This record gives sequence, structure tokens and C-alpha cells, in this order.
Amino acid sequence: MSKLNITSSIFGCLFILINISSCISKTDPPILSGILWGGEGNRMFIKSVSSENFTTDTILIDNMGEFVWNRDTIVAGFYSLEKMDGSKLILFLEPGKSQFIDGLFATFPEKIKIPGTDLPESFLKIENINKEWYNEIIILSDLCIEYQNSNKQNYMKEFDYKFDSIKNIYREKILDFSEEPLVRMFALMQTAGNNSLFDTWNDRELFFEVETKLNIYKHIKEVRTFIEQTENIRHIEQKYNKTSLGDTFPTIFFGNDTIFAEKHLGKPVYIEIRKEYAITTSELFAPQKYELEIYVLVIDETEETEIINQLGIIQFPSNFLLNRDGIIVAKNIWGEKLKEVISFIVL
Repeated sequence: MSKLNITSSIFGCLFILINISSCISKTDPPILSGILWGGEGNRMFIKSVSSENFTTDTILIDNMGEFVWNRDTIVAGFYSLEKMDGSKLILFLEPGKSQFIDGLFATFPEKIKIPGTDLPESFLKIENINKEWYNEIIILSDLCIEYQNSNKQNYMKEFDYKFDSIKNIYREKILDFSEEPLVRMFALMQTAGNNSLFDTWNDRELFFEVETKLNIYKHIKEVRTFIEQTENIRHIEQKYNKTSLGDTFPTIFFGNDTIFAEKHLGKPVYIEIRKEYAITTSELFAPQKYELEIYVLVIDETEETEIINQLGIIQFPSNFLLNRDGIIVAKNIWGEKLKEVISFIVL
């Protein structure tokens, strides 16, 4: 073999080895990585916000403050990155898309930078507003107990007014900046204790609006759950609209009695449907004063389905107010507002 051939063979082998080496070392970037200065030797935890099948992973921060997290299988969705003290950051992660976190361990999660996405910052802002609202609720609840113990008159009315006022303030705060569909969806899902900033029924138009903007995110589990919930609201609305304002109240059959609008023409009618007997709204105002025909229907389980189907009732108790022509002028209004409407239609 000539010297030239030997040299060519060596270079050929080296070229092949370099190519093989480059193929072996080439890997996809990690799903999540970063550096948290001052966090050397610490750990964090990552878990799916909604998936019960996802086991919480521990992420170790090395002596240089760096960390890497990767998984062979990851479902697109919302993930919670948490420190041991409970502070957390909500991330939106997708297969094939990496995120890099940069910041100080001591300031996590408030001053963390994640280039290329504003979602974690927006999620954090929503959660902070929700926490502020929850703290306000606790203070207000303590005040309500004080009022109750002091036998203060109308304390529940004052509590309800303050509760609604505070709730509206924080609702507006969140709605002002949550235009991005995933952020708005995250906002609508916020709860504090047993309370929700946004009610699936009373705020259904907000749910409908954001749902129409989520088509490109249907591969995300949380989005699919939200869409299913919103579709359920639509079904309820269709049922509810069986008896709309401006409609003639339908004939209903209840026990041995029949309620139909024509029977009561010339006089306003108040109808209340309950599942149990209690001091009803109708007993809180004087029927004689308003010249009302009043029906309070206390139904049992055997009658529930039929009444629901006839009147499109979605909650108990429910009520209807008919004018002198048998037209539905109000439904499911209570308290002072109900009295105002009754005063108006009996004039």
C-alpha cells in the first residue's frame, strides 16, 4: 500500500469518527433548565397542575446554581415549579419547546426572568391578585363575626355589599391585563377557599368569549377541561332559556292544581319553586299591598324532573314574576330588587 493511500484512509476514518461523535453528542435541549444564583445545593419540585398521573419530580440545583429537567414523556399543559417553602411559579410547557429560567433563588418566583414568554409572569400576577382577594375575604369574615356577636342590625346585608364590592375590584384588576387566551382562561379558574372570582353561570359570557379563542390549544389538557366545562354551561343556558323574559309563562301542572297565565290575567303573579319549606321570599313582603297572586311550590324528588323540564329551572329556589298580561318580567331576583320590580308592575 502506498503512503498516499494510507494517509487517505486515516483521514477517511477520522471523518467518519467525527461524524459519528457529532451524531452521538447531538441531543434535544432540555424542557426546562436555568440558573438560580444563590440556590446551590438546593432543590425544587415540579408537578402538573391538573394531571393526577404525573408524579412530582425533584429538581436539584448544582454547586454552580444550575439545574436541568427533562423527561421522555411530557404532556403539554400547566406545571407548577415550587420551592420547599411553598412559593411557586406556574409554567406552560410543551414537548419540543424549552424554557430557560434566570434569577436569584432568594427572590423566586417574583423576579425570575424567562426569555421568550410572558405567560409565567402573567400567571404569577393573577395568583398574587387572588391571594390579595383571599386576604380581604378573611378580614371581612372576621368583621362579620364581630357584627354578629354584637347583634348589629342588618350585618349580613352590609357584609354582602362589602363582599361584592371587594370582589368586583379584584375582578377588574385581573380582567385589565388578562387578554391573552391562556391567561384569561387561567384567570377565570381562580378560587379562594370556597369562593370563585368568576362564576361559571353569572359570568358565562366571559367563558364563552375566551373559549372561542382556544382552538389552537386543544391539545392541552387544561384547555380541553375548560372547553368541556363551557359547553356544559351552554347546555344549561339552552335549558334556562325555555322561559325567557318577555315570554308568556307556560301552563304547568302541579299536583291537583294547574297554573297558567290566562287564569290570572289582570293581576300580577309571583311563583316560587323550592325543594324544601322555609321562610320564603314571598313571606317577606305583604301580598295584600301588592295585590299579588302567590304560588310557593315545594316539590319532592318525583316532581323535580318534570318541573325542571317545563320551566327550564337550573337552581333551587327559583322564582318568576308575571305582569298583569301573564308575561315573565323577572326571574330569579330576590330581596330589595324583587320588591322594586313588584312595586313597578303593580302601579
